[in-house]
Amino acid sequence: MNLKSNQIEIKRSPEFIYTYLTDLNRLQHALPQQVINFRVEGDACSFTIQGMADISLLISVKQPNSKVVYSNANDKPFPFSLFVDILPANENSSMVSVGFEAKTNPFLTGILKNPMENFVNLMVQKLNEI
Repeated sequence: MNLKSNQIEIKRSPEFIYTYLTDLNRLQHALPQQVINFRVEGDACSFTIQGMADISLLISVKQPNSKVVYSNANDKPFPFSLFVDILPANENSSMVSVGFEAKTNPFLTGILKNPMENFVNLMVQKLNEI
């Protein structure tokens, strides 16, 4: 399953957004309200998505000022990656999109598609509020 949010313009520099996203203590503010029990340990964090699952993420890719990829630390409930693409729009703004890639069976894909589309769209909107 591959999902991607709409790309939106955020009135922050790519450097600011990248720095924000690689500080896991700040990441919680970019996640939807359904995320509870958020904890950070180094380059990893864990949280619960209400009504769905407990998630453990680690930063697996850092491309300065252009991309951050979070992968689930233990492949539970299934292997996935959450990524944020950052492109410069002008001096003080960026074009940002959030994506989700997962290895799931067709049944699970059908169940997860709508909630995860909502999740990535909410996350990009929350990033716009930082």
